[in-house]
Amino acid sequence: SKLMDEPIIQSPSGIATTQFTFGYQLAALGPFVLLYPILFKKPFLVQILAFLACLIFIYLGMQRSVFITFIAAVVLFLLIYYRMKSAIIIALASILSIGFYMVILRDHIDSRFNILSKNLDNDPEYNRSLLLSENLRIYADYPLGLVFYGKGWQDVIYRNSVFSTGITSHNAYFMFITYLGPFLGLALLILVYSSIVKIAYNALKEIRKKENALLICLCFSFIGISLNSLSHNAWLLSADGPTVFLYFSIIHLHKIQIAKLIEAEAQAI
Repeated sequence: SKLMDEPIIQSPSGIATTQFTFGYQLAALGPFVLLYPILFKKPFLVQILAFLACLIFIYLGMQRSVFITFIAAVVLFLLIYYRMKSAIIIALASILSIGFYMVILRDHIDSRFNILSKNLDNDPEYNRSLLLSENLRIYADYPLGLVFYGKGWQDVIYRNSVFSTGITSHNAYFMFITYLGPFLGLALLILVYSSIVKIAYNALKEIRKKENALLICLCFSFIGISLNSLSHNAWLLSADGPTVFLYFSIIHLHKIQIAKLIEAEAQAI
């Protein structure tokens, strides 16, 4: 709370009450739902149904950033898991997605409430280029970070029409660096993410081991939700439910695996 100069509020990690929180939760759930049946060797039909379910919720979720982060996380997984075969799988998935949209989604679901029609209802006040440019201006005025100048967000957005409803450049990382500066901010980022990066890297090296399947699912959910924070304010250090849950789930599951490994080695001796 001291670092962010605002109260820490724990948002629910279950069903959301707002469209924006739903999108953030969907960014975490989507990769997990798709990767789980693949990594746990479920029937091919189950894998297809999981993929189509993700498409439906993303299409109706009104969050374009979720679609981008979902694609990024899934493509990264396919490249690591299937390697050369991933090109064929991505091509088939693209054809299936287009066919599913043309046959099912476009003609049988209300066209006013979906990801494609969202631009029509956007408020010009929340144009992201304006928000980002204003955040850049603030950073240019205080390059070491607001905290080193004894400033808070309210001191730099006072009577600012762009940030009339509060500071939001729709990039949690940039807002964080703007407040703490590049040195303290990046140091804290490395400190926070180092353990997760190490766990994920070691798990990805043995991605086909069944005992790593759940950990891989959690890691790619965390990747998806971390990428989503490039387009939204919700993030780990703002204590949002899905990210905090995933962060500690990964660490906790890794510790369980290490404990089981030590126990197995002790029994073998």
